Amino acid sequence: MVDLKGKYVLVCGASGMTGKMVMKELDLAGAMSYGPPHSEFNLIDDRQVCDLFNKFPPDYVINLAGYNGSIDTNHKQPASIFGETVTICMNVMNQCVGRNVLKVVTPLTSCGYPQHC
Repeated sequence: MVDLKGKYVLVCGASGMTGKMVMKELDLAGAMSYGPPHSEFNLIDDRQVCDLFNKFPPDYVINLAGYNGSIDTNHKQPASIFGETVTICMNVMNQCVGRNVLKVVTPLTSCGYPQHC
């Protein structure tokens, strides 16, 4: 288990279902975590991802961000959803290179639903 106390952890996709749970756990672990809101950074835009990493240089990155929508959207536009999610992932990974990021976690998926759905 990695000791995250005082470590800077960037959580992309922190406002989503999984992201909210991860942010709570990071808080309990004493991490200095930052989950940027969608309105602040568009992760599909590589320049904005660079700006994010300049604003908050992380020790660790947890990338939960992805393009998503309803079940209907997932059925009608699977390639678009996957393509934009991969773009987000690559933009985040590219910024991790050369920035002394110790570890990156990127569980890639197109959607997730809480247990009650």
